[in-house]
Amino acid sequence: MNILYISNKKKWGGITSWMQKTAIGLQKKGHKIWVLSHKKSSFTKHASNKINIIPKNLGMDFNPITIIWLVIFILKYKIDFVVTNITKEVIIGGIVAKITRIPNIRRIGNEKDFDHPLMKLFYNLIDYTIVPSNYVKNKILSKHSFLEKDKIFRIYNGVSSEIFSLAEVKELKRRYKIPLTNIVIGYTGKFSRVKNIPALLDVFSDLKNNFKIHLILAGDGPEKDIIINKIKELGIEEEVSLLGFVTNPKKISAMYDIGILFSDIEGFSNSVVEYMSTATPVICTKVGGQKEIIKDGENGFLITARDKERLYEKLRLLIIDPNRRITMGKNARKTVKEKFYATKMSDKVEKIFEMVK
Repeated sequence: MNILYISNKKKWGGITSWMQKTAIGLQKKGHKIWVLSHKKSSFTKHASNKINIIPKNLGMDFNPITIIWLVIFILKYKIDFVVTNITKEVIIGGIVAKITRIPNIRRIGNEKDFDHPLMKLFYNLIDYTIVPSNYVKNKILSKHSFLEKDKIFRIYNGVSSEIFSLAEVKELKRRYKIPLTNIVIGYTGKFSRVKNIPALLDVFSDLKNNFKIHLILAGDGPEKDIIINKIKELGIEEEVSLLGFVTNPKKISAMYDIGILFSDIEGFSNSVVEYMSTATPVICTKVGGQKEIIKDGENGFLITARDKERLYEKLRLLIIDPNRRITMGKNARKTVKEKFYATKMSDKVEKIFEMVK
């Protein structure tokens, strides 16, 4: 099969991560994948060189020049599917899919992706939808009566199966000047308001008075300046490392003794699965599809969103009990191996593409 992903996002996120992993996985199976990516995007800059990237901006909605260019490209390379995400991609990708008589498959990250006021109209441009969790599928079906249940497929996000040695982890900590004797708490992801990173900093600040701990924040986003100011306000500059955008988040997660996700909203977190794949126990809020990953008390802890007291309590419990960390970490890796490897994700994407072709 020949498949064209269309991505107009400038920032790296869950969707672009999904595109990279599935593109590589499907190429290994013999399929041809192209990704039309915004010229100035993080994906264009940082994506694997194994992917065929076409640096091109979509321009305005219904852009006739882009539509004509895409129609010619699809016919020339005999594309079987177009894969889109945000509304602009759905509109342009959907139009060219209708013209060339191929399916437009939309991959969404959370239930808000169908909240556009004109989405009912644009839905005619979408043939099938892929969602990351049962939670998201059920949520959008309950919110939008125009959606068709049999055209929505749930595929969990997956991660690679690579394992990092203790020597590699130690070398990485030395590179980033992370104290080798401290317990490392980590967050990887977007610095946005819904992630509640300032609240995490409050809890960490209280804990660091009693324990030898270090916090890693790996990512970037609109709340970066707020986070930097909060760190200064709390006087914890020495105990917090801001790594910025990282191209291998799983390798960064290997440094974590405890992984954190303190979000208000999630569809299905790539970060949580990445933490778990490196045998890291996770504390995350029971929002979105996290309840489909975490078995509370077995491979991680589920807590209520914005509950700083419970976050403090669970962090303290894992800090003082290394045996529990190890046991929960092993269970976490086992969970990923059974359900959330990238190869399983690519296999399921391939089956859907074959089914609807």
